[in-house]
Amino acid sequence: MSTAIESLCPPPPLLSVIPASAAARLRQEGQGEHHREGAILMGCGEASHAFFVDEGRIALLHVGTGMEAAVIGPDGLVGHTVLLGGAPMPFQAVANTSARVLRVRRADLLAAMADAQTRAALLSSTIVLIEQLANNIAVANLSVKQRVAHWLLRTAGQTGDTVRVTHEGLSRRLCVRRPGVTVAIHELEGSHLIRNRRGSITVTDRAGLKAVVEQLRLDSSAVGGLNGARDRPPPSAHASN
Repeated sequence: MSTAIESLCPPPPLLSVIPASAAARLRQEGQGEHHREGAILMGCGEASHAFFVDEGRIALLHVGTGMEAAVIGPDGLVGHTVLLGGAPMPFQAVANTSARVLRVRRADLLAAMADAQTRAALLSSTIVLIEQLANNIAVANLSVKQRVAHWLLRTAGQTGDTVRVTHEGLSRRLCVRRPGVTVAIHELEGSHLIRNRRGSITVTDRAGLKAVVEQLRLDSSAVGGLNGARDRPPPSAHASN
């Protein structure tokens, strides 16, 4: 698995790793915005602006399935097609939490990339996003228990050990049935890997969760009982969400 899920603390904000003069110029030219949880920042195919995340998390949701393809925090950029050009990706950007962002016009972002250090930082964030997308594709056919463990590791690596999420919210993000998510969470808590509270989950053993994802400690009976394909909703259920 990618080392992204092994991070012990949230990485530094992207705007803090580019030259201070470039960051100040982007803030001067950009527009600060606040978005409530669930707000759509960018629709599929939009490429006129990009967003730096000052606070909160932005999810990239696949427009066909609603599955969460990636989550971007202050260390990343929302709107990489602005940098790379080409065909738009089939995602819309939605606030996973209340979020404070900096909206930057495409022309201003491309102008900032004239600086080599800024360009390197922005392209590095693109590589991180691609790794996250590849990681999520790799785990798509794992058991629900493994996918829940992977999601918690990835999110805790961005925000810290306590993650604000409900069972219903997690089932939507993973496109699996809520009962399967609830069973998986109870099993992970029973193994003392997480602590489940109303509206939040705290990761207490990252190494143990990583072992679950990599099937080093996963009990074979749990794999049989929590098969990912079986717990996915039928197509009609996707359409109703």
